[in-house]
Amino acid sequence: MKANNVVIPTQNARHLFDHYRLVPKGARLLIPTPNKEGSYRFPDGEIYLRLPGLSDVKNIIIVHSGYPDPNSGLIELRMMLDIIERQAGGTIEVIVIFTTMPYARQDNDWYDGEINAAETLLMDLAHNYSCVKKIFTFDVHFAKKSWTKDLPLSFENIPFSEVMRNYAQRKHPGIIFMAPDAGSARRAEIKGAKKKRKNSYDVQVDLSEEFANIVKGQVIGVVDDILSTGTTLERFYHEAKRCGAKKVYAFITHGVNQSGIDRISALYDGLYLSDTINVKNPAVTIAPVLANAIKMSFE
Repeated sequence: MKANNVVIPTQNARHLFDHYRLVPKGARLLIPTPNKEGSYRFPDGEIYLRLPGLSDVKNIIIVHSGYPDPNSGLIELRMMLDIIERQAGGTIEVIVIFTTMPYARQDNDWYDGEINAAETLLMDLAHNYSCVKKIFTFDVHFAKKSWTKDLPLSFENIPFSEVMRNYAQRKHPGIIFMAPDAGSARRAEIKGAKKKRKNSYDVQVDLSEEFANIVKGQVIGVVDDILSTGTTLERFYHEAKRCGAKKVYAFITHGVNQSGIDRISALYDGLYLSDTINVKNPAVTIAPVLANAIKMSFE
């Protein structure tokens, strides 16, 4: 593997590189240079970014977590790509790995005047940055949707929920997995409850009679991609308990909202998160899967 392969984490993804060795032998880690105050932010909140030493680089992998600040994170990512495009003159190829992708839940234009923000973001990266050749995501909300096949660049989603389920089975043998809604059931390919959503805080979750009989007296593991407000998971918990579930645990890849995390931690028999986002005490790390994705991309 050649030394002209470089891995660059954004600020939101630095926690992974602080704790794990993710850069393969022969490649190098490039941490952006801070400003004169030793910060990546100016006093007014604007982002500062400097990427020196790109003259001999051929391949770059940018690792970005879309949270806790999705908007500033995207500005930082775009600044990185702008620097690479201008300095490299088309000689560098870039892969962007979103450990968690911002705007991924806005993946359809349901009403007049809306856009599919997830698709728009990916199309923007493809059309405005010729250096970007591939996008990786982890348990992205729009996984398996048909429009992902029409993107003008290579796209691959890593189904990390499988790792979460393996962890759950080791932690709680005999656990029965369920999804809190149809979307989660589609992504994880497991049975799920029915959900009707009015807004982010008003959700109805129902278990059919068939599922209610399965739940009774059992230990249930709820598998989902994102925990934000916690409303859906809260409704699922009460519905599962109403149907006689012995215990209910949640296994979530992306904990995007601390208030939601606190809400579900206090309610469930256990909440297990991954470290795609820098959360407190994650149960499962994406490090081995991320390291392999980086290594394979350079080979």
